[in-house]
Amino acid sequence: MITRKHHIVAAATIVVTACVIGAGFIFAFRQPVECGVESWWSKSAPRAIATNSQPPPKLRLLRKLGAPNEYYPVLNMVSGTWLLTWSPDGERLAAYVRNGAAIVVFSSDGKIRYEIPRQNMAPLNTADILGFLSGHSQLLTGPAASNSDPDNLHAVEDVAFSILNADDGDVIQNVIGWKPGRSHPENIAFKAAISPDQRFVAIVYNILHESADRRIGIYATDSWQRVAALSIGENKDSPRADTISFSRDGKMLAVAYSDRSGRNSSVDVFEANTWRLVQSITTFPEVTDQVLKTAAVRFNYDGSMIAVILRGAGGLSRYSGQIAEKDTPASWPKIVSQALRVFKISDGSRVATAGNFPSGSPAHKIDWSPISDVIAFLDMDGFLYFWRPTSGDPPHEECRMVRSTTAISFSPDGKTLSQGFADGINLYEILDNR
Repeated sequence: MITRKHHIVAAATIVVTACVIGAGFIFAFRQPVECGVESWWSKSAPRAIATNSQPPPKLRLLRKLGAPNEYYPVLNMVSGTWLLTWSPDGERLAAYVRNGAAIVVFSSDGKIRYEIPRQNMAPLNTADILGFLSGHSQLLTGPAASNSDPDNLHAVEDVAFSILNADDGDVIQNVIGWKPGRSHPENIAFKAAISPDQRFVAIVYNILHESADRRIGIYATDSWQRVAALSIGENKDSPRADTISFSRDGKMLAVAYSDRSGRNSSVDVFEANTWRLVQSITTFPEVTDQVLKTAAVRFNYDGSMIAVILRGAGGLSRYSGQIAEKDTPASWPKIVSQALRVFKISDGSRVATAGNFPSGSPAHKIDWSPISDVIAFLDMDGFLYFWRPTSGDPPHEECRMVRSTTAISFSPDGKTLSQGFADGINLYEILDNR
C-alpha cells in the first residue's frame, strides 16, 4: 500500500534532486506535442533525406497506456514514467511512476494495468534498474523494503537490488551488496542488464562511491549468488563503468567505461557463461583532453555490431528550428562530433558515425531493432531519428515526441516502438522495419 507518508517522502525527494539528471527522472514542463503532428517546429526543422533505395520506418500510433503523473505546481514539474522495459515474451511492459515509489505494469494490448508499491526511503534516487524475470512474473528493481513492514526502510541499507512479485510488489528476495553491513552507497546497483534467457543479471555497482567495487558483478538468477566479477580496463586508472548491455542472443555482454578522470572511453565485450574478454574497443580515440560519459551501449540484432552514444557531447542546439553549434566560451571543451558511433565486434573497426543532432541525456532514449539494421534514438529536444548505419545515409529525422519522453524501446518482436513519457506509455506500430 502506498501511504501518504511515502508520497510526502517522494515529493520531498523530487524537490532536492530535480536538477540532478544522473539521479533518475528527467522532468519537463507540460507542453505535449504528439509524434507525427505537424507544428511550426517540425515544418521548419531540416530533415535528413535518405539517398538509398530503402526508406526509413514510419510510425502509426496503436494505443496510449495511461499512468499516474503527479504534478508539482511549485516547480511546474511532473513525475512521469521512468525506465520503460518489456518482458522477453512481449506480453508485459513496466515503468517506474510516483518518483520511483511505485511501478506500473501493463499488458501490451492495454487490457491489463495495475500498480505495485516499492518501499524505499529515497525512491527517486534508487530507481536506476528495472527488468522482468521468470517470464513476466517477477521484477528486478532497486532496493525495496517488504510491504508487510514498510516502515523498516533501514533493512535495505546494504541491499544491491531487489526481486519483487510482479503481481503485488511483495519482496521475493533482497540481494545484499558486496559489503554487507556497510552503507547504502557502497552496495547499491547503479546499472543492470538481464540476459535474454533470464539466467544472469549483470550489475554495475555505485561508481560515485570511492569504496564501491568497480568490477562488474554477475549473478545467477537460480541462486542469486555472485558467480563472477569482471574487471574492466586492465590498463586504465580505476575505470568507472557507465553502462552495460547483453546482446540479443545472450552470448555477449558489453560494458562501456572510461578511466577515473572520465577520459579514454572504451567498450569491453565479454563472452557470456565463460566471461572471457573477447574484444576491447576505444570508442573516441581522438578525444584526449575532455571528460566523456557513454550514455548507452546497444548490440544489433545478430550481435555482430555495437553502438555507443555519448551523453551531452553533441555541442549542438536548435535555434528557431535550425540545428547549429552552441555559442559557448572558447575556454569550454571542444565539441565532440559524431557522438553516435557503430563498431564491428569481430575486429573493433568503426562501421559508421552520426552527428549533427543535439545530444543530451539519451541513456534510455536509444534502441536497436531486434529484427533489422535500424537504430532509433531521441535527441535532447525530443526529435526521433531512425538510422541504418550500414546504409551510408545520415539519420532520418522522423518526428518530434513530447519533451517529457524518458525512454523508447523496441518490443521483442521488433514490430512495436514504445515511448515512456509524463502521462504514460505510447505504443507505435513500426512500418517498413526491415
